[in-house]
Amino acid sequence: MGRVVNPPDRYGFGNDAIMLDVPPRSPSPIPELEGLEGSQWANLSVLLIDEPKSFRQAKASPQWSDWKKAMEDELKSLKENDVWDVIPKPVGRKIVASRWVFKAKGNAQGEIERYKARLVAKEFSQILGQDYDEIFAPVVRYYSLRLLLAISACKGWRPRQLDIKTAFLYGILKEEVYMDLPEGSRIDGMVAKLKRCVYGLKQSPREWYYRLVEYLGPFGFVITAWDPCVLVHESGNLFLAIYVDDITSFGATGKLKEKTINVLKTEFKVNDMGELN
Repeated sequence: MGRVVNPPDRYGFGNDAIMLDVPPRSPSPIPELEGLEGSQWANLSVLLIDEPKSFRQAKASPQWSDWKKAMEDELKSLKENDVWDVIPKPVGRKIVASRWVFKAKGNAQGEIERYKARLVAKEFSQILGQDYDEIFAPVVRYYSLRLLLAISACKGWRPRQLDIKTAFLYGILKEEVYMDLPEGSRIDGMVAKLKRCVYGLKQSPREWYYRLVEYLGPFGFVITAWDPCVLVHESGNLFLAIYVDDITSFGATGKLKEKTINVLKTEFKVNDMGELN
């Protein structure tokens, strides 16, 4: 017999609500996977990877060579962006802790696309007034996206999706912050004095947002009055919607759109994902 789904009263349904009979699903041949629903079943390759919760677990993992390569790529990116200086540990200053976060990224077919390692600051170890101040960062509002999609439908625009790689590393850090060096690369008595933001810092999303907006200003983009995360070109023919490190361009295909993408690629590492899906 299938499950019976009864909408709760708090959503405005009374005793006359329609009862839905949900057909039962055959039990999973793998007990650990029992309870998965819908599209999750398509992602077994990714789900079966035991993602390490720490550097020590990664070293003991059968996929250690893949995790190690991912860590090396992350360290290379940090070095290229000149994120910190290695200095002796300062006296009387709290050091922000850091850790590695590991993730196996899958594609639409559920196959493992790549192994990803990210160095993250432990934000709970930051001290207000010393390591950070303002932290609020906006993201594009959903009604703004609906409006831009409606305009695109009327004008025949084909929105284009961009992803900024390691976006937070482009944020300029205003505070003086000291962080532990990453596990696997630590030196006794030495710490990292941050010059740029890293993932996990409370102020990183805010500093990245302002970095992006300030950079696009000289190229004719201004913040709209109705959403701080929608920028419009002075010509009125191109909009950019910003959701953290995801940028979607709404406008007619042509020189202006291509020029804007090339402008972004000049300053940032951009993954052009093609038409919005």
